[in-house]
Amino acid sequence: MRFFLCCKVVTLLPSSKVTNGGGWVAMDANNGTILWSIAAPNSSIAYGPVTVANGVVFVTAYGVPYGTLLALEATSGKILWQYNASCSLAGGVSVVNGRVYMGEGVTVVSVTVVLYPSVGGSRVHAFCL
Repeated sequence: MRFFLCCKVVTLLPSSKVTNGGGWVAMDANNGTILWSIAAPNSSIAYGPVTVANGVVFVTAYGVPYGTLLALEATSGKILWQYNASCSLAGGVSVVNGRVYMGEGVTVVSVTVVLYPSVGGSRVHAFCL
C-alpha cells in the first residue's frame, strides 16, 4: 500500500465524501486501486507525513485551535483512536519500541503558517501501542 496526502477540495473515493480540508487515501501499490479514504477531522489539513507500524497508520491533522493525531486501521482506514492536541500539529509521529512519539506546536514561520494560522506548543507526547 501507498499512502498519499491531499490538501484541497476533493471527493474521496470510494466513499464519495467531500471535504474542503484534507484527507488520506490508501492505494494498492501494484495497480493503483483505491482501497479506502478518510477525511481529516473538522475540515483540517492533512499536513504531515504518515507513519505505519503494526498494521496501524498514524496521521496528524493540522487544525486551529488544535490538531488531531489519528490511529487508522491500515486495511480499512477505520479510526482506532484519536487524540486532540492542545495546539496545532504540523509533523508526523515516530514509533519506537511499542511507543508512539508526537511533538506539539508550530514555531516555523512560513507561507503555510500565514495562510493557516497555528497555535504554538512545546510538548512531546508518548502513547503505548
